[in-house]
Amino acid sequence: MEDLRVYFFTSRGISRAVDGVSFHVGEGETLGVVGESGCGKSVTALGILRLVPAPGRVVGGRVFLEGEDITKVSEAHIRHIRGAKISMILQDPMTSLNPVFSIGSQVGESITIHQGLKGRTLLKRVIEMLKLVRIPAAESRITDYPHQMSGGMRQRVAGAIGISCEPRVLICDEPTTALDVTIQAQYLELLKEVQERTGVALIFITHDMGIIARMCDRVVVMYAGRVVETGSVRDVFLDANQPYTISLLKCLPRLEGVAHLESIEGQPPDPHTFPPACRFAPRCPKVQPVCNEVYPEMVKVKEGHMAACYFPGDWHRDK
Repeated sequence: MEDLRVYFFTSRGISRAVDGVSFHVGEGETLGVVGESGCGKSVTALGILRLVPAPGRVVGGRVFLEGEDITKVSEAHIRHIRGAKISMILQDPMTSLNPVFSIGSQVGESITIHQGLKGRTLLKRVIEMLKLVRIPAAESRITDYPHQMSGGMRQRVAGAIGISCEPRVLICDEPTTALDVTIQAQYLELLKEVQERTGVALIFITHDMGIIARMCDRVVVMYAGRVVETGSVRDVFLDANQPYTISLLKCLPRLEGVAHLESIEGQPPDPHTFPPACRFAPRCPKVQPVCNEVYPEMVKVKEGHMAACYFPGDWHRDK
């Protein structure tokens, strides 16, 4: 993805929800996208799929899937790509699943559309998908409706729909938010097993740094519609160079316990009125005059690790 921009045209003006985001993910790789609520993570995912709701639209950038720029293809063609090559698991299965259709019909819909399966062949495939995500008694549960399942089971059904056509890329938009800790751990392990079996590339959107540490190979940190740091999980967690990333990591509770849990003072800027300079500057404890003049470019910290900051080395030594 190169320089993706998704703007919302409202009565208040233009809201630059995603304002030039670039990253990549390879086959069998898990990329984490992390940041505070409102930083543009979910809108980025919707921009990739060209599902941005009105009054928003993709106004710039390119998204390449196996060499094809899917921002330039027709609506008919992108409908063939969604579900077949790129799928998305939404964070709330109770709103993403249709309450008036059975589980079996919802899992089978995309299989019928993209693979043309019907009858007993389709039924066998649906049962196979439900078993893959560990739905017990799958043969009998296909006639159930979403309200007859627990939150964890509904989330597994959403996962079954996402992987039913064996996509090359699976976007997981905070899929564990509504789950308790035990079910969350099981679901994360399930996603890893599916990835090992199919080689799907995972884009894992979350605000939970613990999930990033457990699930991901690389991480992209977003703030106010832009990427502020990217690198391997190990590099970013142990050698963060961007002040926002360091602030996020300091907010994490630690096993040894602390007298006071740190927080980031202030609020993210209004996307209608983003400043031309560093967007984290008003909240940064070590802001310098240059930070309020021009937005910092991404600079190379080391191979595969980049940060958008004028003084990344100073932060590294001081943190």
